[in-house]
Amino acid sequence: IGDKIVLNDKSSWHVIKESLINDDYITLLKDNPINLNTNVQSFNIVSNKVLFQPDDENIKFYLENTYKENLEKNDINIGDDGEIRLITLNELLSIGNYNYKDYNYYGTTIPKWLDINTPWWTMTPFSSESIYYAHKGNIYFAKDNKTTRATIRPVIKVLKTNIEA
Repeated sequence: IGDKIVLNDKSSWHVIKESLINDDYITLLKDNPINLNTNVQSFNIVSNKVLFQPDDENIKFYLENTYKENLEKNDINIGDDGEIRLITLNELLSIGNYNYKDYNYYGTTIPKWLDINTPWWTMTPFSSESIYYAHKGNIYFAKDNKTTRATIRPVIKVLKTNIEA
């Protein structure tokens, strides 16, 4: 967990789940958030920040369709047992060293690759109207889904043959 991986398309990722040398698949978190533009109709976007909407599956649809197609165009083979999604709160907590205080998780000695300046969504709801997100090494929950905006950092489970030699 934590190893940096470069895929055949030159994109940078980090390992978030242990895999054995004989395993065909590896589970990775994208290093940089996806830069979405306002032409993506499946999102409510303000200044290139994705607004979470708990009553729809816009992000899931984007990842499993548009983003997957882009990966495949760049010769990244997801494979039959692969997946594309966001990180869960439990995965994020297990990777980092977090303390819980006042309803927010504060990073203490989290890995540097998790500590980016751009807020990014997890896939774990805090309530029916909000979701956890990470920002500058800390984990928060969206208190008002109409004003809290974040980007997405996909998690992919892909065939190891996609790793650059």
